[in-house]
Amino acid sequence: MNRHDNLRPIWFWKSTSINEDNRWETFSDIDNDIIEEAFIRKQDNIEIDEYLIDLKQYVGNRKNDERNPDVEIKRSLVQNFIRQNRFSFPAPALSDPFAQCDPQDEFHREYYEIFPYKDDDQLLELAAQGILVEGEKLNKTIQA
Repeated sequence: MNRHDNLRPIWFWKSTSINEDNRWETFSDIDNDIIEEAFIRKQDNIEIDEYLIDLKQYVGNRKNDERNPDVEIKRSLVQNFIRQNRFSFPAPALSDPFAQCDPQDEFHREYYEIFPYKDDDQLLELAAQGILVEGEKLNKTIQA
């Protein structure tokens, strides 16, 4: 096994906050995958939601915001990378799991009166549409 087999490309941007020391922050998993795919395809520029990234100059900036200067970006091959926002405290266990609920109880009856969709495909389509709507509200249509 080659020692480079476990290396994963991770993209970073340099935080230049006035209140903090300059430090390298990771892009989100989705943004990282989009940037890496563009890099592999040898694209010069890529647009991710409200950001423009120049893969030749290794800089990024917000579209339509000339006040903020370009931000440095970099690509590093990292072994055993652990995402920062991956871990959190476990959700407290419910005293009565939904799996043990009676499908004829009041909650379920009211739910099916409001949402008469019995088909899983219909529910999944509505959920996907909701994710897209929320992504638009946050200017994150590509991530959505």
